[in-house]
Amino acid sequence: MENVRLDWQPPQATSGLLRAFCAVVPFRERSGELADLLDWCAKPGGLSVRLYTGGAGSGKTRLLIEGCTALQRAGWRAGFLAPPPTDGPDSRWLEALTPDRPLLIVIDDASERTQAIFALAAHLLRGNAADRQVRIVLLARRRGEWWPLLCGCEAGVGPLLRGRRTEVVADDILELPPAMRRSFFADARAAFIGRLAPARPAADPPDLDQPHFAQVFFVHAAAFAAALGRTIQGADELLDFVLRYDREEGWRPRLAAIDLPMPMFAQAAALATLAGDVPSEAEARAIVSRGRRLRELPAEAVGHAVATLRALYPPAPPIADRVWLSGVQPALLAEHLVARSLAASSGLLRAAFDDAPTWRAKQSLGLLCRLAQRRPSEARWLAHALTVNLKDLAIPALQVAVETGEPAGQALTALIEAHPDPQIAESLLVRIPEDMTGLQELAVTLCRQLLKLHPPSPSAKSADTERRAALYMMLAKRLSDLGRDRAALAAAAESVSVLGQAAVAQPERFRADLGAALNNYAVLLHAHGRTDHAIASASAAADVYRVLARTKPEEFGSRLASCLETAARILTAADRKDDAVAALAEAAAIGREAARRQPAVGRAPLAVTLNLLAGSMRSVGQRQAALAATSEAAEILRALAQERPDAFEPKLALCLSNLAIDLSACGQRAEAIAAAEESVTLHRLLVTTRGDPRAAEGLARGLATLGSCQTGDGRTLAAVAAFREAICTLMPRFMAEPEAMRALMAAMIGDYRRACARAGEAPDAALLEPLEQRLSPPPASLALVATDAG
Repeated sequence: MENVRLDWQPPQATSGLLRAFCAVVPFRERSGELADLLDWCAKPGGLSVRLYTGGAGSGKTRLLIEGCTALQRAGWRAGFLAPPPTDGPDSRWLEALTPDRPLLIVIDDASERTQAIFALAAHLLRGNAADRQVRIVLLARRRGEWWPLLCGCEAGVGPLLRGRRTEVVADDILELPPAMRRSFFADARAAFIGRLAPARPAADPPDLDQPHFAQVFFVHAAAFAAALGRTIQGADELLDFVLRYDREEGWRPRLAAIDLPMPMFAQAAALATLAGDVPSEAEARAIVSRGRRLRELPAEAVGHAVATLRALYPPAPPIADRVWLSGVQPALLAEHLVARSLAASSGLLRAAFDDAPTWRAKQSLGLLCRLAQRRPSEARWLAHALTVNLKDLAIPALQVAVETGEPAGQALTALIEAHPDPQIAESLLVRIPEDMTGLQELAVTLCRQLLKLHPPSPSAKSADTERRAALYMMLAKRLSDLGRDRAALAAAAESVSVLGQAAVAQPERFRADLGAALNNYAVLLHAHGRTDHAIASASAAADVYRVLARTKPEEFGSRLASCLETAARILTAADRKDDAVAALAEAAAIGREAARRQPAVGRAPLAVTLNLLAGSMRSVGQRQAALAATSEAAEILRALAQERPDAFEPKLALCLSNLAIDLSACGQRAEAIAAAEESVTLHRLLVTTRGDPRAAEGLARGLATLGSCQTGDGRTLAAVAAFREAICTLMPRFMAEPEAMRALMAAMIGDYRRACARAGEAPDAALLEPLEQRLSPPPASLALVATDAG
């Protein structure tokens, strides 16, 4: 793991000068990113994680190469890790990572290695790494569906990635500012001249203000061309130049020695690159032999071809011990070669995918997807590849859609619509996570196709009825997520109808499912403005679970409580607040009993219910009852936060702010200020350790609550300071998302101005002027608005 550099020597292709692992160009910082990385590694504390995202050629890998080198000099064990597939029994790679000294583990292409990342993090959390100086850095082109799915994992991994020990670095942190591009260009051109010793004088730089030069790779590629006497502007033209130079100066002399024509070798290079990482020479030979031009070559010639490719483009250090051939490098050049090769001969796709194992097909589809993301006109190759063999490629294409993003899902959806196949639909639908925000169109298409296989029938089997109802509920959710309200409600109504009829015939089997369908229908009805119908559906759902919970409280009590909370939210929206209080009081009683039976799993849901109950009581003037509920919730969350701070400190901070509101409303001024100060202290800790915009919003709300409590206690100057800090804290979020934060900012400004008037202070005009220019209505009072701390 510790070897992080690849020594470039003339037998390798000259494009190796552009590879991050060769590190030919001296490293320059842009905005102190290396110092920031090293400072993060040096912080006291145990296991921590960082995610860097940025396009290919942005400099992610090179930054971490420099970081690993610096840490190795300081005595760390640091390097890149390319774990083997985690679906096999071999876990020796994990055992080798025991942190006997400070440890930095870098995982490149993290989006494609989520199972390995989960296995690694779980292994480290089980051992003593949680308390040791261990850092994991994940590198990926983008933060797509794979990241929230990974953050939702169990075994402590999800809380680690969602918590304050994980940082997500801004996407644009590695973009190269125009003012720095000339110095980067000059460094690279001098380095390339020193390595290539060209006969022609160096050329001037192109117009480096063009957008593609924000990626350091293209600045270096332009410097490479300039070192050879050419000034080249466009991204594709630069890639063409580098590839052409490889062919003439790297490929041609070696092909002459083995008597292999250039077109044959070009096809071999394209097939090997499209295949991705190949573990053995035998597999490399088999892949190359599929090419139309190469099928008739003798085995010796094929062996010479793959050996030449390996010599020209050796695998990078992280994978060199388990990958025999990885095709043309670096990644942008690989994608460009594939695009040019497919344009010349689309038959390469069939050769690449015929009889390819799933893991290799996924690698190939991933490359095509990344190519399409960078150049949308090339998306046709991804669609064409799936058309060739949809049955075998559907599942790897879905994996690519999750890991790499669109247009893989779009291409898959179009083909599924055009060529319905029940077997493919079943295999794909079960693999789309329920909480996944993307791939909604694909899920809708699959649900509709499968519903055609389960038509309504009086004699239908129970399993078919369950399946049909589940598909309707799934369809309703996906349609709602897509904003197709009418269709979503129709699908939800169908699920209720199917299960209602089944529950009449077989109540023991279908009554619970009917309750779930009614509750889901209520949520959708409420979301789409049909409040009266939503109340009726929520009440019906509660009635179903109330009957079931009488005989099986352990199994159905929590479902009843959830239905009652749904009903309460809808009742509150309909201004039936007393009914909402009654529903939540019943839910809280159920929650207390569940927490008594199973405290490990019952306390957190009870805290959520109590906060909802307190808010409902607050709205009808039941101040003492609201205070009792909030106090009980705070006590529970304080205990939970001691056990699992990452998960429960944010909830405790919000609950303490609510507690301050209720204490103040009950005249307990000193206690209210103490609770608000504790909330602010906790929120400050969350902001400094997590850098989460939501934590900053929580801090702003907490400060505003503190200011209101201080105002009520006559501490006007302290209130002015608290409101002012609240405004300053929220300002970056407001400037970035003015519509989302408009109401909160207006309320804070209003309370700040009133506090200034009471204290005889002049408001800070320089602070307020740019904010009030963005606010149109007059600011309203924040008026101690509580926040759901569940």
